[in-house]
Amino acid sequence: MKPPGAARARRRKGATLKIQPGACVIVSLHEPKEKFWGALEEINAAGVFVRGIDLNSYEELLRLLARGEEGIYPATIFFPLRRVERLLLDESAGEVPSLIERFEERTGMRLADYLGLNAADTPRCGVEEKSNHR
Repeated sequence: MKPPGAARARRRKGATLKIQPGACVIVSLHEPKEKFWGALEEINAAGVFVRGIDLNSYEELLRLLARGEEGIYPATIFFPLRRVERLLLDESAGEVPSLIERFEERTGMRLADYLGLNAADTPRCGVEEKSNHR
């Protein structure tokens, strides 16, 4: 029997990771086809609000920030639900690190700081770990 909310949550080492406001996500879009990476600010029946960058700029962003330069700035964007193909939680897969882990390792800064978000509201970009222990 699957645990409640299994379709919306992943279990890892006694913790549940959920896609919720503050979570670090990848939004796959269509018409036109594009991907956006950042912190989920809101999700509702109309669509999703995300603060982040176009995923095509990710590697260049890491290079710039690692050199202490600027040039790619985060934006808060609304995507209507009709354009959203997929909403993925940014998480590691086995030995492959998540985008947020790569960002923090290569730049030496927290993603919440780069995005200008309140770190208290967005621990590790809001991927909140809740213990399953009762």
